[in-house]
Amino acid sequence: MTHSGANSSGSLGRLSRLKRLTSGGPIHLLAMDHAVTDGWYHGQDSPEQIARDCSEFRVNGVVCHRGMIRLLPEAARLPVFLQLYGSSSLGTAKAQLLRPDHALTLDCVGVSVELDVDAAGPNLALAFETVEHAQRVGLLTLLMLAYSGVTAGSMARALAIGTQLGSDFIKVRLPTTDLSIAADGQLCEAVRRAPPLLLAGGVPDGSLKEKLTVARKLGFRGTCIGRNYFYASERSNTAKIIADEFGDPSDGAYDRSQT
Repeated sequence: MTHSGANSSGSLGRLSRLKRLTSGGPIHLLAMDHAVTDGWYHGQDSPEQIARDCSEFRVNGVVCHRGMIRLLPEAARLPVFLQLYGSSSLGTAKAQLLRPDHALTLDCVGVSVELDVDAAGPNLALAFETVEHAQRVGLLTLLMLAYSGVTAGSMARALAIGTQLGSDFIKVRLPTTDLSIAADGQLCEAVRRAPPLLLAGGVPDGSLKEKLTVARKLGFRGTCIGRNYFYASERSNTAKIIADEFGDPSDGAYDRSQT
């Protein structure tokens, strides 16, 4: 399996965008798309500081809505996955707000697509259509995969469904911080068949280090973390925890030719 579907798509645009995003090491994305749900919080209202932090902590790219792109300093702008979906409050179904074409006008490397595998059929159909549309116009795709359940089997089922969309990357949470799930045969096979997985930090409850350990042992390729970063009393501590588990994204430790 290649590092990203872009490697075998034959699209020069997608290959170029993949090169902008990574040189082959772990991928660490900063999720800045919570402002639509929660408003500004814990530093999101200071894009200049965020840009400095991203540079210091070697973040590869960000996930955000179109308004945040305008606020980020142009000189320090990182590769962006445009979030196409959103909801004005937590716990409600997310709606598609934009189409992939908007990402082209904003010079994004790709788009973020939401899929709750337990939601109604139209949600699945829309996700399939959006991923296909984005890749057809040369964009990378990041699937934000949601599922219910707290077992290795529930995650394996979600990955099996999410993999069928053909996205370049999948952001997904762990069902538990129990390290034993890293030896679950069904889950390990689902991870092996999936596109590169990025760990969702989830609720900032202090368990990030344990989650990172499990994710690394399962074979995740990096992280896509937002609330665990912004809620941290010291952002540098969060960055260090991530680096300790996955390494510096510029060190080339992850060789995509070996996957």
